[in-house]
Amino acid sequence: MIKLPKAIRDNLLFLIAEVESQIQHLEANLLSQSQAAGQRILDRSGYSYNLRVRIQNACWASQKSNRPQEARLRLQAIESIAHDLDRITELSRMIVSQVSTVDEIELVDDKVFKPILKQIKAGLSLIGPTISDANTQHAIRLRKTAEKIEKHHKRIENACISQIRKSNGREMVAVILAAHSFQHIGETLFSISESLLSAVLGQAINFDRFYSLEALQDDLQADDNQIRIETIAETRSGSAISGVTHPGTDEYTAIFKDGERKKLKEEKEGFDTWHELYPGLAPKVLSYKKQGENAALLIEHLSGLTLENIVLNESQALLDAAIKQLGLTLRKIWKETEDDAPSKAQFMGQLEKRLPDILSLHPTFDFPTTSLCGAEAKGLKRLIRDAKKREISAPFSVYIHGDFNLDNIIFDPQEKRINFIDLHRSRQMDYAQDISVFMVSCYRLQVLEQPERRRLMWLALEMHNLAKRFATKQRDKTFEFRLALGLARSFITSTRFILDTRLSNKMLLNARFILEKVIHSQPGNESRFRLPLKEIFHE
Repeated sequence: MIKLPKAIRDNLLFLIAEVESQIQHLEANLLSQSQAAGQRILDRSGYSYNLRVRIQNACWASQKSNRPQEARLRLQAIESIAHDLDRITELSRMIVSQVSTVDEIELVDDKVFKPILKQIKAGLSLIGPTISDANTQHAIRLRKTAEKIEKHHKRIENACISQIRKSNGREMVAVILAAHSFQHIGETLFSISESLLSAVLGQAINFDRFYSLEALQDDLQADDNQIRIETIAETRSGSAISGVTHPGTDEYTAIFKDGERKKLKEEKEGFDTWHELYPGLAPKVLSYKKQGENAALLIEHLSGLTLENIVLNESQALLDAAIKQLGLTLRKIWKETEDDAPSKAQFMGQLEKRLPDILSLHPTFDFPTTSLCGAEAKGLKRLIRDAKKREISAPFSVYIHGDFNLDNIIFDPQEKRINFIDLHRSRQMDYAQDISVFMVSCYRLQVLEQPERRRLMWLALEMHNLAKRFATKQRDKTFEFRLALGLARSFITSTRFILDTRLSNKMLLNARFILEKVIHSQPGNESRFRLPLKEIFHE
């Protein structure tokens, strides 16, 4: 195995999985004319870039240490691989845009693009094994695959020439290819311009983020050369979250978030709705600016600690205070926003939507239905389909967070106040959705130390007890049944964030156990359904 720091290795594997997923969507766009698949490629532009930047920063940090020449050269090679993988996603977006103008379907049929897509997928599948096995033969196979792709390109080029030969086709194609080469030169110069911008400002930044900062310059009350942004996190939708500081201070004066315009607009609307429903829960929006297809959001910096930070690093007394205040806050929100109209979360539909990304990272999850000693063991897709038939509606709905993870909840011990962040998925919904997401966010944290692990499991069960008391008071008799489907959904969807096969397999087995129990329960007896949660959330 090529020895790499964990941060580099994990993010590289996530980047490979992301590129493989985008090529699958590209295949659906080209061969099935799926506009949704093409749009998904366009919408995911920020995620691969964020992964590439994480790898780049980790490589730079690692090269600063006193490492041997061989290790430094290896890190430089990995940084180059990350750059090229991100480049493949850029080219995928270009292909989607270019082919969208082709009206004649036969020009993009199976004979044209299917062979080249097959080779691209085969080539991508070699990258991970090359790194894990440190096998030069895999690299040689990848080189040969790239050569096959070039041959397919030549066939496509020649086919285009033959179709337009009567009108000086070869000359026309030569001009088109020359223009395409000039386009690549322009893109390279653009990349150099962003590198120069980062060098001048002394921080990793691209032009979308730079223009977003410029647009917020008046609100920040400083010029862009004085503003310092420090990346706090990158979301999987491609947005970046940064703390903003001014000269002479190390404290954040605001939080800056930039990314796809649609998602940030949804988040701003989420803030606005929460301010109307429950003032003081969400951070204040200081500014919102649009810049083409991107946007920037400036919000107040909230004091306090995330619940994830508290459960892992702080005292039990502080954790007790935080969960107590969270319980009071949730009950008040649920009571004030309760709507008597039934609501169905459609947990299995949510799972089916994310399944391609999950299987791209964990292909072994996709095994068929089999029989052992006369007993049937259902495949994952079959389990999901059968469980989907058992979904039921909640008797009422409340306004939920929508992404109720430990790191999206902030507790200020001085003010004894709970705040929510990352609110773009907030909506009126079954509260079992938030509870299941919260509980699995405790489980999926890759913490090995037993004391911290036990606290995480305790916190998950405390959240269940809190919600169960509310359900009993509201005479919601099917809460446990709906929660089971939500937990199964969250256990499986969360594995797309986890490379540790031991943990991801445990989460899959938990989900399978829950789905089997749901499927084999008696229809009409959902109110009597119970899960052995202490066994599931036990370490």
